[in-house]
Amino acid sequence: VYEELGIHLTEDCLLWSKVYPSMLFADKQSVFLVGQLTQNQFDSIVFGDEGQGYQLMNVEEFLSSSQVVPQLQERLKDYLKVSD
Repeated sequence: VYEELGIHLTEDCLLWSKVYPSMLFADKQSVFLVGQLTQNQFDSIVFGDEGQGYQLMNVEEFLSSSQVVPQLQERLKDYLKVSD
């Protein structure tokens, strides 16, 4: 996370994780993480060379947006099913 956003996360920030097949490499796996940031962490976000920007949106907007990677929408739905 530090490389992408310039913030350090600790284990207590993480709420949930699950391993999924990689979206890029058929023979690899990736981990989807759900976490919670403090306001200070959020205010400290700085994108690296690859980052283009970010937008805050509520869960409903994220799940219905056509600009969100569909696999990430499905992964968030998986989290929401078990977090109720």
